[in-house]
Amino acid sequence: MANDEWQTPNNIILDVRELFGGVIDLDAASNEHSNRRIQAQRYFSKTFGNSALNHFWCAENVFLNPPYSRIITSFIVTLLREYNNRQFNEAVVLVNSDTGTAWYHKLCMYSPSWVITAGRIAFLDKSDQPVKANRMAQTIFYLGERQSEFEEVFSKHGLVIGRLK
Repeated sequence: MANDEWQTPNNIILDVRELFGGVIDLDAASNEHSNRRIQAQRYFSKTFGNSALNHFWCAENVFLNPPYSRIITSFIVTLLREYNNRQFNEAVVLVNSDTGTAWYHKLCMYSPSWVITAGRIAFLDKSDQPVKANRMAQTIFYLGERQSEFEEVFSKHGLVIGRLK
């Protein structure tokens, strides 16, 4: 994909919903088209006035598949700030396995569990068709208190790594 919008595939969304009891309260980096599939109660888009970087998140649970460009650092910093400020209870975060970056290491420090995907995820294009242009593996991070439940739902996607409890 030549742009910064990598639409989350349905199988990941179904697992996020399963973990969250059927309801995604906030998709922190979405758009109107994607939200038809994701069905979050609220979403933030890249429109400046509706950006996740400009608002308190105020949700029970959050899904975040941030833009993978340079602004990903801002999204991760905002995610962790909102989590520390108790603006949400738990989150699932889908990112590239960019292990050499500071933001990736911060997610590792905060997350009790994460999954390094087995293979590359086929993200969706604007027509909701799989795209095979993805050149990196992904990591699915979890923030929250339900580490075991996260691992049970997401272990089918790859290698589960969890910090000791």
